[in-house]
Amino acid sequence: MRKFFQRVLRNKTIQNSGWLIGERVAQLVISFFVGIITVRYLGPSNYGTLNLAMTYTAFIMPFCNLGIANVMVKELVDKPDKEGELLGSTIMARLCTALAMIFILAAIMHLIHPSDSLVMHLSFVYSFVLIFKSFDIFGSWYQARMRSKISAIIATAAYLVTSLYRIFLLIFKANVFYFAVAFVLDAAMVAVMYLIAYKKESTLRVSLKTAKYLLSQSYHFIFSAMLVTIYAQTDKIMIGKMMDETSVGLYSTAVNVCNLWVFVLQAFVDSARPSIVRAHQSDKKLYNERIIQLYSLIIWLSITVSVVFSLFAPVIINILYGNKFAGSAAPLRIITWYTCFSYLGVARNIWSVCEGKQKYEKYYATAGAAANIVLNLLLIPAWGISGAAAASLITQIVTNVLVPYCIKETRENAFFVLKAFDFRYLFKAMKEI
Repeated sequence: MRKFFQRVLRNKTIQNSGWLIGERVAQLVISFFVGIITVRYLGPSNYGTLNLAMTYTAFIMPFCNLGIANVMVKELVDKPDKEGELLGSTIMARLCTALAMIFILAAIMHLIHPSDSLVMHLSFVYSFVLIFKSFDIFGSWYQARMRSKISAIIATAAYLVTSLYRIFLLIFKANVFYFAVAFVLDAAMVAVMYLIAYKKESTLRVSLKTAKYLLSQSYHFIFSAMLVTIYAQTDKIMIGKMMDETSVGLYSTAVNVCNLWVFVLQAFVDSARPSIVRAHQSDKKLYNERIIQLYSLIIWLSITVSVVFSLFAPVIINILYGNKFAGSAAPLRIITWYTCFSYLGVARNIWSVCEGKQKYEKYYATAGAAANIVLNLLLIPAWGISGAAAASLITQIVTNVLVPYCIKETRENAFFVLKAFDFRYLFKAMKEI
């Protein structure tokens, strides 16, 4: 047993995951007190309005991200001598796109909500997050170098400062507008600290040729990410249009509870990516095994948490948010199960990049977007926000299991998912640690 723990502590992937998980745990502890009190203070209506405004920005986020994060780790691993040029070119491309999208969003909001000044103002303020998110690509650089310790410290420090800002808003009973500013402040602080940290190690360079090359590798992900956003965010907009903003708040609360722990899955995916990419370069059998082991970890962790959420949903909601949010328990019992399928899709991106099959991502996403819209139209009138939760769950199954199996070129990966349900892959992964 002692030797096992010694191997765990020496394993770079586990160390890297540990810092990523530690960052999210720190944020979770802070948000447990500050975030929950904020939601209670805003109430279902204001919280729903804020989430609706954030949803509109989420729709244009894929255009600003340019899908480059999905290929950046592989590029940094393959071309360490060009890291400054890769990062600088990516940031410049993202900044230009973000500035354009902010003005486009403002025009769209005037068309969609001409009489709702609060939603328009909240959307405009929150959209400035797009500018500062351009610098999140530094996170990929730290992942490629197995140095997530630095990005974890930066993210935690920024979140701590913005939490103090939220406490200030709560003490002085500020309106919902200033809570939207908190998200922009958090993104801005992370961007500045990333720049300061990187400047001490290297220099950014901009190359139009490199930017074009990265886009040629990632453009499949732009379209697929846009479609993923449609089926990830359309439910909130459709609830707002077909029901009311209070229902958006209740539904968003259920989603937030589901997301309380997914940082663990994201940390394992991010930390596994470099080792899987390296295995692809040298050992095909090891490469396949590591993918299946990652899938197995995602599946069994998700099932365990979902069982707990399903059994104790009313208790969890009441403890965290109070009786005003009791209506969130029913959708929570359903939507918790979509986490497993959602993160299988996130992990699949590693396989898609290594195998050069990024183009199929847009087919998965197209099917998901179409299924989600149709299912929401059918299920929201029948079951309300529980219907929206069911639509999200079915959409994830269609997108990340059924469609990949139906496409001959991606069927191998669908079989990997099925194999991952075998406990032996999970046990083997633990032994290799």
